[in-house]
Amino acid sequence: MAQAKPGILKRLFFFTIYFGILILITIGIDRAIVSRFAERQFNDGLIFNPFTRIISQTIEYKYEVYVNNNGFRDVKNPIAQPVKYRIMAIGDSFTYGWGVEIEQSWPKVLEGILNEQGLNVEVDDLGKPGAGPKEYAEIAEKAIAVLKPDLVIVGILQGDDLAQSRPGPESGVAEQPEKSLRQTLAGLIRRIYPYTASLIAKNFTPVITDAKIHQAWKEQAGQTLARFNPEQKERFNLLDEEVKKIFLSGEFNPAVIYLAITNPDYFLELESLENPKTREHIKEMAKELERIKNDADKYKARVMVVFIPHRIYISEADFNTPRRFGFNLDPQMLTSEAMDQAIADACQRDGLEFLQFTGQFRTASKNTSLFFRLDGHLNPAGHQLLGKMLAPAIADSFK
Repeated sequence: MAQAKPGILKRLFFFTIYFGILILITIGIDRAIVSRFAERQFNDGLIFNPFTRIISQTIEYKYEVYVNNNGFRDVKNPIAQPVKYRIMAIGDSFTYGWGVEIEQSWPKVLEGILNEQGLNVEVDDLGKPGAGPKEYAEIAEKAIAVLKPDLVIVGILQGDDLAQSRPGPESGVAEQPEKSLRQTLAGLIRRIYPYTASLIAKNFTPVITDAKIHQAWKEQAGQTLARFNPEQKERFNLLDEEVKKIFLSGEFNPAVIYLAITNPDYFLELESLENPKTREHIKEMAKELERIKNDADKYKARVMVVFIPHRIYISEADFNTPRRFGFNLDPQMLTSEAMDQAIADACQRDGLEFLQFTGQFRTASKNTSLFFRLDGHLNPAGHQLLGKMLAPAIADSFK
C-alpha cells in the first residue's frame, strides 16, 4: 500500500491549523460582535422551538403565541432586565393559556398584580399543552437549572392530571427521541455560534397559522373516525350534530372527542379515593412532584402546587358540555371535594405547599362564565380570577 507523500501530509497539517484558527476567529466574532445585536444566546428550547409564532383562531377565540429564545411562551417583545424574584409556572394548556393572549394568562395576571405591589417579579410561563405530571417533572429538570427561579409553581389540573398519572415502569424516565444527522449538526452549530444562531432565528421566525392548525385537526378527525371500532362509531353517532360538525370540520381539538369516545369513564373512574386504582395514581403523581422538589432543592427554590379548576367540578353549565362529547359524569362531581383531596394527598406525601380555589370558582361561576363554552379551557375571566386568588399567598411568601 502506497504511503502518503510528505508534501501531502504537510499541506493537510497546515490546512488543519488554518481551519482551527478560522473557527476560533469566527467564534470570537460571534461572542464579541454578534452578541451585541442578538438578544440572548440561542438554545434548543426548553419546551418549544425558539422564536416561533402561532396564530390560532376558532369559533370561540383568537390569540397569538410567541415563543422566546429559551423555548417557552412569552410576551411578543420581552425586555431583558434584572428582577428581584423569579417565579416559574409549570403546567399544561391551562397554564400555557390556551385560547387567550399571554397577558391574559394566569401567570402573567399574577405577575402584574405582584409588580403593582412593588415586588419586582417575573413569572415565566412554562405551560405545555397536553402535558401531565411526568412531563412537568421533565420540564423542571431542564428549566430550573437554566432559569434558577426563587419559586416553582406547579399547576395541577383537577381530574385530568390525576388520570394522566398512570403507574408503569416508564414513569419518571424521560424518553429521548432519536435525532437525525441534520438535527445533530444544527444543534452543534447552535452551540458553537449561539449568538449568530439567535440572530438568524429571530429574523426568520416560523409562523404557524390557524389555517394550518385547522387543516391538521380536520385530517386528525378523519383519521380518528376511521380508527373507531363499531361500538365506538355507534357512540360517536349518538353525539349531537353541533359536536360532530365542529369535530369533522377541524374547528375543535379532535383529541377531546377521541378520549371521550374511547374512554368515556376517564374522569369518573377515579372519583372514589378508596379505589385502589385511584391510590396508585395519587402515588404516581406524588412521585413526579417529588422529582420536581428534588430539582428545585438543588437551586434552593421553593415549590408550591396550585390546583387548577376543571369545569366538570365547577358549574352545571360547564359540566353538561363534556357530557355532550361522550364523557360519563356524575352530578355529584359538582359538590365533591375528591379531586382536590387526591392532589392534596399527593402533595402531603412530599411535604409540599398547595393552594386550592374550587370553592371560590364555584361561587364566581354563578354570575360569570369562567371557561370557554365548547373548548373548556379557562377564558380570560377564569385566568383573571385564578391570578387574583393566587396573588395574596404568593406575595406573602416573599415578605
